[in-house]
Amino acid sequence: MDKLQNLEKKIGEAIGLEKASQAAVEKLSGKDQLDKDGINDKLLTIRKQDKTHQRSLEELSMDLSKSQGVSLGRIDETAKKTEQKFSEIMEIYLGKDPDSSEALEFLCLAEAGGITHYEILNGMASEIKNEKFRIDVQRILGEKKNHQQSYTELAKQIAIGSR
Repeated sequence: MDKLQNLEKKIGEAIGLEKASQAAVEKLSGKDQLDKDGINDKLLTIRKQDKTHQRSLEELSMDLSKSQGVSLGRIDETAKKTEQKFSEIMEIYLGKDPDSSEALEFLCLAEAGGITHYEILNGMASEIKNEKFRIDVQRILGEKKNHQQSYTELAKQIAIGSR
């Protein structure tokens, strides 16, 4: 796989994870225990930020298709496959009736995967002559790390409260 195809794959995976993360938050935010202490509101704020990340990556992809020749079709195909895989993993991990603690722990795991993809994209950004790509990927990476911390804190809050 050449560098361009690898870039397309990583961007597609990141977009797919953003889409799947939004769907997971939407599905899991309806849990009764998550309604307590403003947890649902925090989850919905993160979901909105994930939507912004998705849009940023899609816009960057369009820029890169013009300047670097990346294939929007391959990015989209990878995004769809990644979103589907993530949804399947969520169904397996959570089962039919997960409790709130399990739901938040899954979001922690998912966010860690997203961080890894953005770390890789951040490393790849140095080889791409597109400053906006580098800056946006670094910004999103920082926000993803904040999401990870938020999910972890919320999971601890639920675990401690359920004793």
